[in-house]
Amino acid sequence: MPNNKKNLVVIEVKLANNIGNLEDDFEKLVEFKIHKHLKYIYSVEIIIGDESSLERAKERIKQMNEHKDEKIIIIEFNTELWKANDWKTSRT
Repeated sequence: MPNNKKNLVVIEVKLANNIGNLEDDFEKLVEFKIHKHLKYIYSVEIIIGDESSLERAKERIKQMNEHKDEKIIIIEFNTELWKANDWKTSRT
């Protein structure tokens, strides 16, 4: 639950084959970081899918990479390899 003293992380979870509203997720994640009462330190988007759907999601994220200068940590969980990778995007 958010409070106005310390908020560490806000997390969104998305299936890679359902990334149609990924931009909305990013908008919410950024808002949680910059909102004057919330100010979360980290924002994380977890994307779950197979190799090809994760690759499509990554390309989509690169295309939308034009926003505020806020970093979002992306965690990709590959259901074929049962492995997670992470990377950061700054939406500049």
